[in-house]
Amino acid sequence: MNFTPLYIAMHVTKLILVFSSSSTGLNLALPYALSKNKPVIFIKAQPDLVLMDWIKEIMSNKLVFQMSSMISAMIKDYGVSRMDRLSVAIRLLSKWDKEQEKVKDDVSVELFEERERLENAKYWVRVEGEV
Repeated sequence: MNFTPLYIAMHVTKLILVFSSSSTGLNLALPYALSKNKPVIFIKAQPDLVLMDWIKEIMSNKLVFQMSSMISAMIKDYGVSRMDRLSVAIRLLSKWDKEQEKVKDDVSVELFEERERLENAKYWVRVEGEV
């Protein structure tokens, strides 16, 4: 399988919404996205889904929304529907990523590209060391 498009998507996206935790693509792309400091929101669409331990650990530090249907998305927690809370979270985290972009814009293109190459190389050295 060629996962290059998935890695490109993880690199250019502003925010990661995770609906499933059992796909091979997610198992490869989520650690990569986290290594790039991408904001992640988990939407638990299957309440009885058994999660891998490493995903449970990541979820413990991220936003998690319990929404298995449109009815559950409209349930109000503290007077605000889960769907509205999710919308606000997406807007705020997307704005946070834009703030990170300002830091990247403060340096030359060459320096930014060199830093990206170095970060990618460090990521792959760690991944290959774990195999």
